[in-house]
Amino acid sequence: MIEKNVKQLETFSVPLRNVEIKLEDVTYEGGMKMLQLKIREGRRFTVLELDPETAQHWGAAMVEWAESNNSE
Repeated sequence: MIEKNVKQLETFSVPLRNVEIKLEDVTYEGGMKMLQLKIREGRRFTVLELDPETAQHWGAAMVEWAESNNSE
């Protein structure tokens, strides 16, 4: 069994949907770090693990989209 250390970062719900998102900082034995996203939609679960470079790329794309669609 692979040993890992999990640190809860954030949990939030998506408005207008029955969706819960959990972000976790996962460190595997040997020091490999991943950002784990757990998405629960009703009884359906999706788990993604992102390396730091991919998480940064995805995060930047999400921020860019949110800023361009901000109605304020």
